[in-house]
Amino acid sequence: MKGYLREMYPRWWLGLFFLLFSGLVLALYSSFEYVHVTEFPLSGEAACNFTATLNCESAISSPYSSLFGFSLGSLGALFYGLSLLFFLLYDPEAEESPRRGLSGFFVATTASLGVSFILFLISLLTLEAWGPVCLALYAQSILLWIFIWRIERESGILMRLKVGVGALMHLPKNLFGLLAASGDRVSSFGILGVTITSVVILLFSDLWFSLLLGAFYRPSGDLQSL
Repeated sequence: MKGYLREMYPRWWLGLFFLLFSGLVLALYSSFEYVHVTEFPLSGEAACNFTATLNCESAISSPYSSLFGFSLGSLGALFYGLSLLFFLLYDPEAEESPRRGLSGFFVATTASLGVSFILFLISLLTLEAWGPVCLALYAQSILLWIFIWRIERESGILMRLKVGVGALMHLPKNLFGLLAASGDRVSSFGILGVTITSVVILLFSDLWFSLLLGAFYRPSGDLQSL
């Protein structure tokens, strides 16, 4: 993240970075346990199983734990990972308030908060237990939304949502502008390469964890190491 946010909101910047990084770690752990429980069911219980009413396996075993073949953990990891990359590259100094980049991210966090609320209702109404990692990620969504709202709260929520939707609609153009602003082709291709690599690693985290666990356990869940 550029010096603007660090200088203007030092405590909020540190809190924001912590939220994004911890959200990434939690999402990756959720992806790991998803693979652990679904592909290697006899290799031991999930570490986040605490009690009968507070455990991960109830959520992982439900039909709501994945979307289009990807676990919710891997999708969350993609969101938090790209968010970290965005704030490492974003420089809002040249933008007028409300800033398009921050407003676009405000829209994304609002959508994330809405998804978290829906998943919370599903857990409340259909599942037999609460997933502790899920609850932590719901809290992350709330805090992240508050942090982003706090940075430009004087602009108003509706105005920021309007500007943010416009920014997201022109996302490809804005991305090319961000790459062009890096100053040279080497930096531009470097940023593009890091972004593509991050997408592949995070979106397919289920696959990487499956390969990792497969090196120690048989897919059938056999406790005997290969």
